[in-house]
Amino acid sequence: MKKTIIISCIVILLILCIGTWLYEGSIMPVSAVFTDNLVVLESEIFISGDTNNSSMGFSGFDYKIINNEMFIRLKYSLVSSVHRLGRYEIRVFIDTKDIEKIFLKGRPFGDLKEIWKRE
Repeated sequence: MKKTIIISCIVILLILCIGTWLYEGSIMPVSAVFTDNLVVLESEIFISGDTNNSSMGFSGFDYKIINNEMFIRLKYSLVSSVHRLGRYEIRVFIDTKDIEKIFLKGRPFGDLKEIWKRE
């Protein structure tokens, strides 16, 4: 009886982890992503692009600003009815006057691609 409960808990945890990964996605390496449009306005940043991996669908992003540099991580999951396309469009509404550079940041530490620099 105790073994059955432990196995059931492990199976439930495994299903929750896989479901979260399929829905939330994971961080895409920057070598697999390209940007085709980037606009930096006074209070908004718009970025769009695509991936070279046809089996991955864009599922979201997050960003951090450190020392006037913006780091954006793109999240991808397996293509599904929820996340159908690899194409991404990002709009961030922030004051951009102090941002000097924008980077895409991938999964391994140090996986960076500079996509914009203030001139």
